[in-house]
Amino acid sequence: MVTETHAKILKAASELLVDEGVNALNVRAISSKAGMSTIGIYRKFGDRQGVLDALCQEGWIRLRDTMNACDHEGSPKDVIMRRLEVYLDIANDFPAHYQLMFEASTRGYEPSTETRALARETFQEVLESVATLPNLTVDSDLLAIELLGLTHGLLTVGIQSSKGILPVQDWRNAILSACSAHIDARTKPSP
Repeated sequence: MVTETHAKILKAASELLVDEGVNALNVRAISSKAGMSTIGIYRKFGDRQGVLDALCQEGWIRLRDTMNACDHEGSPKDVIMRRLEVYLDIANDFPAHYQLMFEASTRGYEPSTETRALARETFQEVLESVATLPNLTVDSDLLAIELLGLTHGLLTVGIQSSKGILPVQDWRNAILSACSAHIDARTKPSP
């Protein structure tokens, strides 16, 4: 069960991670931002690694639960596209979590066994969704990896464009359009 103190600490850590980057994230900075003593953080999480792991777990749980709650009506492709939209929403709405979940640049953070299990569980559900596509011309696991790679790669470009670095205007639609086209290219039309 997540307590108010637990949530307050994770909120402070998330804000620091987004605003100042991973190097600014230490127990003293988190405690200052949360308005509490460092002892409270050490008791709840052990150390900085524990806080980062709790943030990452929170992200995986949110992604898994939101993907499972999305509408599963329509064609297999429709369901996959809705799940990709959820992925994009999580990245946009929870950038600190997304960074911990997917960015290798988070130095000094090594996901726990429990966190890795949550990631595998979430990806397993994605693999199972892709396997429901009819008339696949490639292995469903390969297509799932391609879709995740395409989404993540284009999302990284989109994140950069939102910082004014790249000229992509509507990155969300560009990502969804590319994924839809890729699914179409990897499935044969029914005769």
